[in-house]
Amino acid sequence: MKVVGVDCFGYGLRYAHGEYVMSGGRAATSEIGRLVRLRTDEGLEGWGEITPLGNRYLPTHWAEVRAALHTMAPALLGQDPTNVSAIRRTLDGVLLDGGHAKAAVDVACWDLLGKACGKPVAALLGGVLQEDFPLYEAVPLTSAEEMAAFGPPRRGRHQALPAQGRQ
Repeated sequence: MKVVGVDCFGYGLRYAHGEYVMSGGRAATSEIGRLVRLRTDEGLEGWGEITPLGNRYLPTHWAEVRAALHTMAPALLGQDPTNVSAIRRTLDGVLLDGGHAKAAVDVACWDLLGKACGKPVAALLGGVLQEDFPLYEAVPLTSAEEMAAFGPPRRGRHQALPAQGRQ
């Protein structure tokens, strides 16, 4: 299997609570995410995604991800995407950093490997250890009263990890 095409799509992702307020007067209402599609000579497609929390919070943002993907894409052509370690070495040879963009390509490669094997990615990574897991939900930064009221309605929606699932 060989990569014959690399496509990158941008999309707007809005925050569920309207605005994500951070310390120092920083706030955001949306971010630009990136979808990466690797197309192969066998007709399979692998998809990966990255949505960094912008330059207000983390040391990267959508424009850097887009530039890194554009820089790395030509090196992916002709490569076997099911050889995930070789893909990583190839990308490291093209771009010293760009870890956020490389992560999206990595996910797309794992997606292709799973499709080629006819198995879900979870099986390739060792199997599903539990059927459900709690998700993280940030408390919006607002008044103390509003922050205190935010949690109780969500309590019970997320189950705690069983003892064997904690590390």
